[in-house]
Order: sequence, then structure tokens, then C-alpha cells
Amino acid sequence: MDEKNLIIPHPRLHERGFVLVPLAEIEPNFIHPLPEKPLKLLLKKADRTKKVILIDTL
Repeated sequence: MDEKNLIIPHPRLHERGFVLVPLAEIEPNFIHPLPEKPLKLLLKKADRTKKVILIDTL
């Protein structure tokens, strides 16, 4: 999807720790198709300045 105010997937998804950390829990061996890099490498380079915490709602 590429609309004026919304692009899915987000073009900088691979730089966002708050997206990559949960994705690593779901699929730790994921290879991102756009930069063609493994999730583990993307996590090392991602913006981790903000702590990602799990909120258990169950």
C-alpha cells in the first residue's frame, strides 16, 4: 500500500527497534526482503534508544 499518508510496509521498518523486537519473538530467523538482511543483524543496527517492553494484557 502506498498512499499519501500511509505506506505499508513502512519504508524504515527495518530501523525500528519497537517493530523488530516483537518480530524477533515471533520469527527469530526472519530475513527482511527489502534490505535482504537477517533480523539479528537488523536488531544490532536498529534504533534502540527507547526501551521496548512487553505489556501482558492477558
